[in-house]
Amino acid sequence: HCVFQNSRLFLSFSTSHKEVPSLYIPSPTPTSLMSNEINHNNNNDEEEEEENANNFLAIESEEDYIRSRGILHHDPNEEETRIDDVEAAERQAQVDAYQHALHTSIFGLDENDDERRKKKVELLDKLDGLILTVLLASSAAAADGGDDDDAVKQQQQQQSVPLAPFAKSCDTVYGLAINTVNPHFTNKNTATEEKEESCIQLDLTQFHPSAVMEFLSIITTTYTTTNTTLSTIIEKVVSDEQIVECCRIAHFLQCNYLVQELATIMESSIDSTNCLSICHFADQLNLHSLFEKSLSHMLSTMENMQNHDLWVDFPKELQSRILTMRNAIQSSIIGKGQRAKVFFSSSDEFLAIFSDNIREQRERLREAKRRQEEVIQERVAPESRGVFRR
Repeated sequence: HCVFQNSRLFLSFSTSHKEVPSLYIPSPTPTSLMSNEINHNNNNDEEEEEENANNFLAIESEEDYIRSRGILHHDPNEEETRIDDVEAAERQAQVDAYQHALHTSIFGLDENDDERRKKKVELLDKLDGLILTVLLASSAAAADGGDDDDAVKQQQQQQSVPLAPFAKSCDTVYGLAINTVNPHFTNKNTATEEKEESCIQLDLTQFHPSAVMEFLSIITTTYTTTNTTLSTIIEKVVSDEQIVECCRIAHFLQCNYLVQELATIMESSIDSTNCLSICHFADQLNLHSLFEKSLSHMLSTMENMQNHDLWVDFPKELQSRILTMRNAIQSSIIGKGQRAKVFFSSSDEFLAIFSDNIREQRERLREAKRRQEEVIQERVAPESRGVFRR
């Protein structure tokens, strides 16, 4: 039975056996109806806001927004688009092209070209009578170390020498003469007084003045003397204290034959006191033969180092590193015969050469196996066909 009383609904059930208690179901009140309506409206508003939000770009973070909307990062691998960068690249390309063309016009691409050699001889003949003014530091400035540039400039001294011998012997002076001397000075019809007034300045203040004077003496003596060998001239002119500095000057001025001769003399004078400094010097000037000789002497002294009294005072780790370095540099696994002595400037170079050697040995082994199989097949094939030689 259903009974609605005082806004309340009562349900009662009756059976043939017993009566079931009544159930009370509250009726919806206006307040509950309003709350339901508000919840429904809120759900609609949330759906509308979600639909409106989908119409706009979502911003995850400020960093993402700046990365996507801000100024793009300039990639150096991409093509230059800025005007100043393009202009700078064009100027650098013009400078490189000018230097290459100038070097080609002076020294040429082929040193064995007879026509170019003939023109060089004619040009050197035209340089007779011209003066080369060499700027060198005074002995006082050299003793002070030359730290103050203004003081060195005030204490500079000049030495005038003929230009032709140095232009013939030194590529640097030759290139300087070609680009500095005016055409009317290289003309044989020009008066001698005008030629003597013209000169080229060569700044050698960064070298010791005594070594500079000895170098100048070597070049002029070699140019004027024909019956004396270069080694004899060096022995008479160059002192033991300045031979390394003279080699630096010759390398700076690109006097190649003098560099090689001085390096040969230094090779014969390597000992335990100067092997380290000569090795460092040869590495700076890229003198391979001198570097190997000095390094070989250093390694020979390392072999006797274990017998020295100070060896036991070295830490075990340092002893291990020294022995490992010696064994790696003197390693015979890199080559045999003429390649038994191989020197390395770094561990990376040693590993690279070692890897190449292993690869070469593997290729030779595969080739030997392949050849062996071919020989076996050639010998087995006639026997399989029943062909025997008598």
